[in-house]
Amino acid sequence: MTVDHLKQHRPKRGPEDGKAGLRPPATARIFRTLMRLVAAALVLLVMIVPVATAQTVPGLSDVSLAHGLNDFARTYSVTVADVDGQNGQDIFVVNHDPQTCCPQPILYYSNADGSFTASPFVWPTKDRHGCAFHDFNADGLTDLGCAIGYSSNSNVELDKNLGSGPSKTVSQQRGTTSNSVGRYRTLSWLDANHDGRIDFYVSHYAGPGGNPPTPADDLPNQLWLQQSDKTFVVDTSMGITKKDSAFKDADSCNFSADINADGYDDLVYCSPEGLKVWVNNGGVSFTDETVARGLVNSNTPGAPVMAQDAEFGDLNGDGFNDFVIVNATTMTVFTQNPASGTFSKSYTHAVVSGLNLAVGDVDGDGFKDIYTVGSCSSAANTRRSDTRDFLFKGVDGLKYSPTIEPALANGCGDDVRAVDVAGHTDFVVVNGRRHIPGPTQLLEWTP
Repeated sequence: MTVDHLKQHRPKRGPEDGKAGLRPPATARIFRTLMRLVAAALVLLVMIVPVATAQTVPGLSDVSLAHGLNDFARTYSVTVADVDGQNGQDIFVVNHDPQTCCPQPILYYSNADGSFTASPFVWPTKDRHGCAFHDFNADGLTDLGCAIGYSSNSNVELDKNLGSGPSKTVSQQRGTTSNSVGRYRTLSWLDANHDGRIDFYVSHYAGPGGNPPTPADDLPNQLWLQQSDKTFVVDTSMGITKKDSAFKDADSCNFSADINADGYDDLVYCSPEGLKVWVNNGGVSFTDETVARGLVNSNTPGAPVMAQDAEFGDLNGDGFNDFVIVNATTMTVFTQNPASGTFSKSYTHAVVSGLNLAVGDVDGDGFKDIYTVGSCSSAANTRRSDTRDFLFKGVDGLKYSPTIEPALANGCGDDVRAVDVAGHTDFVVVNGRRHIPGPTQLLEWTP
């Protein structure tokens, strides 16, 4: 056969033949089609998998802006209470800037859908620090008390609720402008003498660092007893009007609790000298039982455990209340021994610049979770990096799974509270400590 004859019988090139000039067998075409489909599927998988992973990793998410919390300021503290008797707990953010004395606090009222609306009320100009809600005049409405600390002649602020939130300052009428001097820092409500009238306890900051104190401000913390005419007077007979300086820039613990379940209000207080547990002796006096109840410093025998902040509650569901404490380096849980009423260390974990804490079941699994706020990495009043907060997720009684929360790009951790938002628990965190403005965060569990 000649070459010309071969050329005449060469198959024509089809559109799929490419450079080979020959049409491949059907099996080859099927194989190539399958490979194209596999490649397309791999590309689609690469695009989808990262999104699916991000959506399924459980953890805390900041939903503050979506829920109406848009504060970005220097702060001192945050507290929560159902102020207006509607839709659950409201949030009170104490903004703090002594250089300009003094920014407005913000009271966020909760709405039925879980969002918040800022109250338009204009507050008196005062250098507020720690504040606490309570019905101090027994009229069924939630009132407010604040520790004022701008100068050595500051007093305690009492704001009466007129039906739509604290809106009338009654400090002078209630007597808290007399015998009220010093740089106050924290305030708590308790019925100290068990007479059915609510009293309050305020702490003083005594100077740079707080310990040793500055002589001009070397003043005792004060117990104020409410009288039958609804005024308050300083009491020195019950043993807790003592010199024990508060921390300068921290809303550290100061709260009432029934430590020994005898029906009387005891007092828990944090200071640079350590935790103080004052047990009420039948409404007559108080005794410091911190060390006797096992809340001791493991590095200094006979000394109380160091505490920047503390909470008291049933952490393991056994019906007995426990302590959780945070200081600059550690978070520690002390479990109550029911037979003796003492406390034993049951869990401890390192933290970074620990400052404040809150307890709540944020993920709704029936176990208490603990959130600790880490302050800035330096004491200088200049912009610096925020340190990490920790979430200690309860997993089984007194076992915890610690997670490091992301540090803020702007701000400095300051205070935290657990808040009931539309039937579930969130953590509200303020981040404007030490002259550094920062956001108010509402941290919600994302399954």
